Amino acid sequence: MYKVLIVDDEKNIREGLKVIIDWASFNCEVIADVDDGLLGYDAVKALRPDIIISDIKMPNLDGIDMIKRLKSENIPGKFIILSGHSEFDYAKSAITLGVKSYLLKPLEEEHLEKCLTHILHELERENKEKNEINQLKTDYINQSMIYRSSVLRDIVDGYSDSNEDIKNLLQLIQMRIEASDYTCGVISIESELSTDVSTQLPILEKELNMNATEIRLFLYRKDQIACIIYNNPRRQDFYYDIHYKTDQILNTKTTLAVGRPYKHLNGLGKSFSEAQNALSYKLIKGNNSVIIIENVEKLAKSSNMFSTDMFNQLTSCIEHHQKDTAKKLIQDYFCTLSHKKDVSLLDLKLNCLYFIIPILREHPNLHEQMSEIVGQDIMTLNSIFRFLTYDELINWFINIINTIMDYVQANKKKDTLAMIDKIKLYIKKNYAQNITLSSIADTFYINPYYLSNLFKSKTGTNYLQYLTKVRVEVAKDLLETSDLKIYEIAEQIGYGNPKYFSTVFEKHMGMKPSEYKRASRKPNSLY
Repeated sequence: MYKVLIVDDEKNIREGLKVIIDWASFNCEVIADVDDGLLGYDAVKALRPDIIISDIKMPNLDGIDMIKRLKSENIPGKFIILSGHSEFDYAKSAITLGVKSYLLKPLEEEHLEKCLTHILHELERENKEKNEINQLKTDYINQSMIYRSSVLRDIVDGYSDSNEDIKNLLQLIQMRIEASDYTCGVISIESELSTDVSTQLPILEKELNMNATEIRLFLYRKDQIACIIYNNPRRQDFYYDIHYKTDQILNTKTTLAVGRPYKHLNGLGKSFSEAQNALSYKLIKGNNSVIIIENVEKLAKSSNMFSTDMFNQLTSCIEHHQKDTAKKLIQDYFCTLSHKKDVSLLDLKLNCLYFIIPILREHPNLHEQMSEIVGQDIMTLNSIFRFLTYDELINWFINIINTIMDYVQANKKKDTLAMIDKIKLYIKKNYAQNITLSSIADTFYINPYYLSNLFKSKTGTNYLQYLTKVRVEVAKDLLETSDLKIYEIAEQIGYGNPKYFSTVFEKHMGMKPSEYKRASRKPNSLY
């Protein structure tokens, strides 16, 4: 409802205005009444009414001066001036203040209703315009965030190894370029949020930025926030502060995984891959933790008692489904280690987990299958701490290795080369969609970190470079054969922002899309 304030030094006028019309039928409510201009000024500032009905001549501060003060402070409100016949000339000065409505005393119901109706129409029109402007601003901010996220996602997914290329992309989204080093982190959201996480990112980003260290956030996938850290202080308390503030602002539990700092922009992709790699150690570290790649790699290396030869033999058994050989291998190896004085049962437990982690990276569905068979999540310290003897631990580990063998054997038909061909076909069919490394991994039930390495090892290029090549080829065809505008082509091939499309196209073709289009219409001009 619209709020109404009455300012008049005559009590009978104030009381009469409250009942002269049915305010509720006009969607209005009289929220207060005061008896002089000074109190009126204070009430407007405190209550922010939509409509102020004010007398002119009042003690302490008259109506005209009250309006002047409020206008000078840009305090909004629609004014209705009350005046007697002898004050009419005086009331005209209110017009210069933008007051368009005034009533003569004694008041008549129909005059007040007519005046009120006119003001309400003005308020509704202004509110509509304001809402439209706010919606445009919101849409612009949302589009800007989507665009920024798209560009940053491509950078961390390996858009280019060239510092200059990455610098150009960051300039497109008006992000900082110069820094002493660059680090990527991944914030894994561990429970479903009641609000859209993207709306919380600006708040979180503002809270996290401090001193010389700058942090930029973007939504990498629905359950992961990626962060780029400029000038990383490389302190444990710095990472724990990020983790604590994230949990507080998002009102949920998260895990923060951090890659290494790199001196140049082209290290962002490497750092992000390391952060994703570090995140896989959440299986050991547990939820709601901070995992730094250097720390977990040092721990894994120092704790790893599986020799390279042992690791290779056991991996070979898994590949060839040799359960008996694997069982004997494990029993003999554990027997040897158990007789060493400096090897504890805890050391062996941790080593079992460190052995399994790389396998689970390749087969993310295997984790769930093993947990179902064993009866609980096998990749946590709590699950493995329940074993009190070497025999219990050996039997558990043999059981896990057998489960891995069965899974690998059942999925052998899914040849990696055949899978790469399927992924390529998927990209060719869906290039117009918002394809990401994560979305492809989800579609094919593969760990993103493993998929990235697999795709590059089998094709010599990463998934994003392949996707970009497909999009550029389609764009070339559209530029040569259609009359579509550049922004329309950009939308059709999966780029929400035409500037970004132009930058990518020029990088691959050596000319802007508009230049290519003109040249393609001239015989032999492209070759």
